[in-house]
Amino acid sequence: MSKLVRVLVVVCLLLSIGALVLGMQLFGKRELLKGRAQKLEGAIIRLGALIEEEAPRGTPAQYPERDISPLTIDFLDDQEFSTFWATYSNSYEVADAAPMNLKRREAELMAYYKRDAGGKVLKDARGLNVTSGEGTMQGVLDELLDKAEAQYNLLNDTREQMARTRAELVKTIQDMNTAKSGYRQSIAKVQEAEEAKVRMEGELQMAKREAAEAKEEQRALENAVAEERRQLQFVEEQKIELEDNISQLKEEIAGLRGQTPLKPTPSDVQQSDIDQIVVDPGTKGTVVAVNETWNFVILALTDATLTELLGENMDKEPGAVEYMIKRKIGDQETFVTKIQLQQVRRDKKLAIASIMTDWQQSGVQEGDVVFR
Repeated sequence: MSKLVRVLVVVCLLLSIGALVLGMQLFGKRELLKGRAQKLEGAIIRLGALIEEEAPRGTPAQYPERDISPLTIDFLDDQEFSTFWATYSNSYEVADAAPMNLKRREAELMAYYKRDAGGKVLKDARGLNVTSGEGTMQGVLDELLDKAEAQYNLLNDTREQMARTRAELVKTIQDMNTAKSGYRQSIAKVQEAEEAKVRMEGELQMAKREAAEAKEEQRALENAVAEERRQLQFVEEQKIELEDNISQLKEEIAGLRGQTPLKPTPSDVQQSDIDQIVVDPGTKGTVVAVNETWNFVILALTDATLTELLGENMDKEPGAVEYMIKRKIGDQETFVTKIQLQQVRRDKKLAIASIMTDWQQSGVQEGDVVFR
């Protein structure tokens, strides 16, 4: 019997030693679990300070929509507007919402089991301890997760709204840039219109000052028209007279042929007589009439040519000066013939010249250019 007691004592001693070792190990685990639980509790409390107690509520947006109708000068009865604000909520703009205060619910965070008013742990239908619901750590965590999810959803909605806002802003900037460009052009046109207005007012004043001279100018124009008619009549008379002179000369030449040497014609004039007048190169006038039957033309001379032929006082004899005639068609110029001056009418700025048929390349026409 004593042996059995000794064996039991030894077994108890060994079990006690094992229990002590296990107790020491469990104590270390207890400190670990306690530290982790305290850190988790502190982190949840700090996290609650970043979660809004209630989701912000905004009022419907009441802002003017952007006009997207085309730019026209006509008045539009029905303008078209964007629908940007239809999906916009003011809740996106709410700041500094009240966060959760889990510090005052620290007791709930430390309660793993749900207890009744008397502090007794409640059981579920299966007889297990209830670990969720109001008043437990799980209840606080579930509430924190629900509000964090709501805040996360609001964050995603805000991001989507920011993308729509950016697109709307880009369109608005583009419209503004286009409008400013048109506005600058309008300002330039307005400035041009104001300048034109000033010019028109000046011209109007000038027109008023010239109104008294209008009748005089009209009479001067009528006199100029009459003068032109007289010049045309003179040209016709000169033409008829020249034709009569040519006929008479032909008759005289026929009567004197064989008796006396012929009187030198203009083409027989010596080059020394022609060169007595210094003729500068350039345009001298234009052809205003042509007589192909008697080979002569009537010229309208420039003032510089008259001065060149007759001198500053218009009292010199022009001499038998030779000119050339060309025709300008587009950018091309064609030589027509040479002519020799016969007679100059100083007061009319007209001249008669004979066509040198030896040089003629084509028929002379009215409007051809006389040059040297």
